[in-house]
Amino acid sequence: MREKVKKLWKLCFNDNDEFVNMYFNLRYNSEVNVAIESGDEVIAALQMLPYPITFHGNSIPTAYISGACTHPDYRSRGVMRELLSQAFGRMYRNDIAFTTLIPAEPWLFGYYARVGYATAFRYGKRTFHLPTDETDAPSLTSSAETGWCFQAYTDYDEDVYQYLNRKMQERPCCLQHTKTDFYVILVDLNLSCGCIFTLSDESGIAALAIVYPDEEASKLYIKELLADTPEAEHS
Repeated sequence: MREKVKKLWKLCFNDNDEFVNMYFNLRYNSEVNVAIESGDEVIAALQMLPYPITFHGNSIPTAYISGACTHPDYRSRGVMRELLSQAFGRMYRNDIAFTTLIPAEPWLFGYYARVGYATAFRYGKRTFHLPTDETDAPSLTSSAETGWCFQAYTDYDEDVYQYLNRKMQERPCCLQHTKTDFYVILVDLNLSCGCIFTLSDESGIAALAIVYPDEEASKLYIKELLADTPEAEHS
């Protein structure tokens, strides 16, 4: 089944082989996969990735819909609606009351609204200008003038994860990330030539940014910035 779903993914999405292999090695398993077959071929599939969500002091399990796709020859036949119905049934049996997803295209907001989803979160983008030295390379060393240390991470660091986890837990309603999720984020960042930046002083990390390259502008953009102080956020 894994290879059949993987074949369908490659047909439907424009992801490179490195990302696809990463996803099917680290995210895919039979317990989260839902698929519809025709003969020996998988014609539609999705994965229900488990994420806890904090809701005003409570932690509630959710299923994040990932990789929802239908073979081009079977589209506009109600196959995806049937697939989602099967997924909702499995969630109900597993006592999962909430499901989330991120539509890949603007028109999909309307499609998923028709099966019960509602727009609940929005996002913003900030340009991230790195300080550079005479070689025009990012300068990630301590500044004697400010006392701040600006550092990039591409490998797992326990202090960085604990800071991320603490800041995310402070939000009253927020999807949370386990250590396993954080590891997957780091692998994805490495594949995308992105990284995690931290701003620290003697007391420890004061701000953390998850940064991806912007393909259109050849710049870096912040996917998530978490800061302890307004001053750190604007540094």
